[in-house]
Amino acid sequence: MSQTISSPKGIIRVRKARSMAERVLPKIEKQKCVLCGLCVEACPEGVLALKQGDLVFANPQDCVYCATCEETCPENAVRCEFEIRWAS
Repeated sequence: MSQTISSPKGIIRVRKARSMAERVLPKIEKQKCVLCGLCVEACPEGVLALKQGDLVFANPQDCVYCATCEETCPENAVRCEFEIRWAS
């Protein structure tokens, strides 16, 4: 199952992962994270959460790998290891 998403950068086709083992999530470098919560507030899908003094994936199945969390983090503690190339 795939979904087409429009953005100011163009159009991207996203295929839903069949299982959590297949899902790619952003990487969180816990030693860099200062728990400011900016990535949590910025995530359009509500994937991240601050729980008991830790940044966690509260709803990992909802991540669309938009990289908003990475762009928002002032400490560069969140990394999206794969590049998304937008179709023109």
